[in-house]
Amino acid sequence: FVQGFKVGLASYHFVSSGGGGGSEDDGDGGGVGPPVAYISYENPLCSLWPPLDDGRPVFPRVHFDRTSWDEPGRTFRGVVDWEGRYGASWRGEGRWRYEIVFDSEYTCVVGGRVF
Repeated sequence: FVQGFKVGLASYHFVSSGGGGGSEDDGDGGGVGPPVAYISYENPLCSLWPPLDDGRPVFPRVHFDRTSWDEPGRTFRGVVDWEGRYGASWRGEGRWRYEIVFDSEYTCVVGGRVF
């Protein structure tokens, strides 16, 4: 998912658990297991956004934890654990839980929620 046609402007990225994403956190190379996913804040415009609540800038890549994939429902689930993984909340929230539902061609997000 890309907003404003800008990769890295809080864009969602999904990599098979077999790796291929170019980051040391992108899987164990086994090719089996939940998807590796992250939100990219790598676009320079993100530097204008508020910092984490402890004053540090938002990390360029914020990984989802506890990911799962429901293939028949085309639904990704994951948690951004700001406090657990990054040691600080962001905008007063310590954790974001995601459900993202994709269309049948996987070209766009058609539903979901963050709670």
